[in-house]
Amino acid sequence: KNLMADVPYLEALGSLLYLAMCTRPDIAFAVSELAKFASNPGFIHWTGVKRIMRYLRGTLDYGLSYGTSIHGLYGSVDSSYARCLDTRRSRYGGILMLNDGPVDWKSKLQSIVALSSMEAEYIGACELVKVITWLRQCMVELGQDSLSSGPTTLYIDNLSAKMFADEYMVRNRSRHIDTQYHFIREKITQGLVSLVHQSTKDMAADILTKPLGKKLFERFRHLMGVRQLVHFTD
Repeated sequence: KNLMADVPYLEALGSLLYLAMCTRPDIAFAVSELAKFASNPGFIHWTGVKRIMRYLRGTLDYGLSYGTSIHGLYGSVDSSYARCLDTRRSRYGGILMLNDGPVDWKSKLQSIVALSSMEAEYIGACELVKVITWLRQCMVELGQDSLSSGPTTLYIDNLSAKMFADEYMVRNRSRHIDTQYHFIREKITQGLVSLVHQSTKDMAADILTKPLGKKLFERFRHLMGVRQLVHFTD
């Protein structure tokens, strides 16, 4: 603690949190991991902050891009089972896209300990469906009913979680799941949300749940709408 007393960890972390929440979802996972140690950081955490700073310095011309196509509102959700080694809580990541541009994203540890990867994915999907419901209401109030017509597609790479949400079946391994997480089933029945299975290699939300290699990271960064921006000059 004495060695870290003069290190501006909280100040730097606050700046990174602002970026991760507003314009750079590609650093959301790393910043969220470092934020867990805000009360008692060590040099390894300070090294992590400086690595993110260097990454941002090398990608200053990257930002959010919108309107590359007209796909309406859709999203993707993923979970990393038992990601936290201390609490064994899973981390879930979700991103919502509007016309191929991100409008909402999150990388967060779940509030309970999931007992299986299916449960972790199911809980993560439910959290994102809550945001989808709110966004659909916002678009109706803004007069953009066409963007929220029909069910909103939510991509998920866990087939068991998709089937569990669709089938209304209670099995021995799923009886313990809290009632509040079955909110997703109601929205599927109402035709507001449609769960679609997607291969992990195409799951953009994977970047919000775990560290990735360079190639995968760059691929998912592009899929989530963080792209190199073209600057026009006179």
